[in-house]
Amino acid sequence: MFVIISIFTSETATEQQEIKMDFRRFDIPKNFSALTEEERYRFGLMLFNITARNINLDEFKMTALLKQFIAANKTESTFSSDSKVTIIGDLHGSLEDLIHIFTKTVNLQRFLRSDEHIVFLGDYVDRGANGCKTLQFLLGLSLICPRVHLLRGNHENEQVNKRYGFYEEVMSIYYEEMFVLIQNAFETLSPLVVLEQNGEKNLFVHGGAPVTSHSNLENIIYNLSNEEEWNVLWSDPTNETENVQKNKRGAGVEYGINAFNEFKQRTGVKRVFRGHEVVDELRDDFGDKTHFTVYSSRIENKMGFAAILENGEVREVKIDWVPES
Repeated sequence: MFVIISIFTSETATEQQEIKMDFRRFDIPKNFSALTEEERYRFGLMLFNITARNINLDEFKMTALLKQFIAANKTESTFSSDSKVTIIGDLHGSLEDLIHIFTKTVNLQRFLRSDEHIVFLGDYVDRGANGCKTLQFLLGLSLICPRVHLLRGNHENEQVNKRYGFYEEVMSIYYEEMFVLIQNAFETLSPLVVLEQNGEKNLFVHGGAPVTSHSNLENIIYNLSNEEEWNVLWSDPTNETENVQKNKRGAGVEYGINAFNEFKQRTGVKRVFRGHEVVDELRDDFGDKTHFTVYSSRIENKMGFAAILENGEVREVKIDWVPES
């Protein structure tokens, strides 16, 4: 396990000063791909510690991080790995949940040396008060490891951000140009990822499977229409119908077991993992262990949790913690 210099430790005044000096020396690399494994680990650890201590990157470092992320522009959406996959659902600016989920499910040094993957299912901002800090850590983590996948959720959107609080948060810390740069970064996020594990295809989305598309999986991955992408971001599974009906949210669709089974048969997908809905525990949406909802924030929820996919088995990791008073 790596040591966390964070809000959960008590330091002397001298130790606090040394930590602050380390933070001031922290900088954004000009070329992440050129970093050694040790350099990537040290960067990730320092960024985690800065974030855990409730510190926002200054405008220059945040700008550099966003520009590096946009330039990296990871467009690949298909991967193959027989190693463990950690799945983290909606965070909504809940910094405490991100910190506890990450420390409970990931050993950073071992992860960087492994073939494991982490998939974040979108909705990193809005509602909670720490969207910027949540975002800074996720962007940095993605840059030091290509096996970290950040999906786009329906809240990675300018209009939604201006309605649910993230715009005001950015403006209170930075300025309008930073908000625009963040939106540019959101535009590079993929709406879906397919990961093949032990010969089984697993689809990761924020909202729902693109059941209204009549294409095969390859066409869905590389030629997703605007309407289909909208459905991926907003749709929900339901037991109220076996087929497809209008979504009560007003966007996307609701789909039942028959529509989903037809999608699986057409695409060869074995499982779908999605977020988007508040659930207190890992939800097996259709009761057949092929469609799961993961929600990792305690905002509007009793408890955050993550999911692990390993050797064809899915299990829940509950984040049952009590913050220090």
